[in-house]
Amino acid sequence: MGNALRLLGRFAVRFRYAVVVAWLVGTGLAINFLPSLAEVEQNNNSTFLPSSEPSIKAADLAAPFQPTDLATATLVASSDRGPLTSADYTTIGRAETAIKKVPKVVKIINLGASKNGRASESLVEMDVAQFGDPEADDAVAAVRDTFEPSLAGASHLSLHLTGGVATAVDQAKQQEKSQYLTEVFSSLLILLLLIMTYRSALAPIVNLIPPVIVLGVAGPIIAESSKIGVSVSSVTKAMLTVLVLGAGTDYGLFLILRVREEIRRGLEPKEAVVEAMAEWANRSPLPHSPSSARFSACWRRPSASTAASARVLRSESA
Repeated sequence: MGNALRLLGRFAVRFRYAVVVAWLVGTGLAINFLPSLAEVEQNNNSTFLPSSEPSIKAADLAAPFQPTDLATATLVASSDRGPLTSADYTTIGRAETAIKKVPKVVKIINLGASKNGRASESLVEMDVAQFGDPEADDAVAAVRDTFEPSLAGASHLSLHLTGGVATAVDQAKQQEKSQYLTEVFSSLLILLLLIMTYRSALAPIVNLIPPVIVLGVAGPIIAESSKIGVSVSSVTKAMLTVLVLGAGTDYGLFLILRVREEIRRGLEPKEAVVEAMAEWANRSPLPHSPSSARFSACWRRPSASTAASARVLRSESA
């Protein structure tokens, strides 16, 4: 494997500009022309169950009796003054009429009032998919936009859209926000650790850029694989962020230290990259390979190269 990585290193050094351009162009194409993980992720845990499970068999048997192309949501109207009056029902009816005019809304059915008479419930059917459909986001937002105009002059009434597709849309938005915060704070933490390790401003950025680019490509590629049956859960993106940034930064750190060490030994920078790639094959913790033993030995007892790497860091930071 060392020879193969040595050849890969020579190729990357010789065609370094073409490799960088290819990665940047490929990342841009993947982000713009392939689906995102948010579009294909499954928030319904039942989709990950095998077809032999009793609940899945029952759902398959019930499918002919249920509309497969419609998603539902629940519209709740409530009053803070007491039981709903006839004027309140008129206002609620006006709101339901406005909702019916929203694109993708197929039908709205009034299900009656609560036992105390202070709230009423309606079923809203939409021609969208319940999970992973961008049109569902627009439909839910459009329905909620009708609330304020419909309740003009009735400040004691309030309308809420919940359940089914509305809950799925809200959950997807919250997960997207959480994922963004995960990426930001993970990158900042890794960058801080790299700065403490390198004691330099440029090296941490160089180390972090490749994992970030790979993360940008990996998401759309995994999303595209869903077309051949790969299931994407709501935690895939968070796990992908942690694994790619963590592992990519770790291997990048090892490779950069090896390049520095080879330069200290007298090699030219380009040749140092090639030798560092070959040495990476001998010391990377690949599972079920002879290099695993060498890595374990290095972990238990610092080797000469490990000590040399530490000296390089100390000398460059001095």
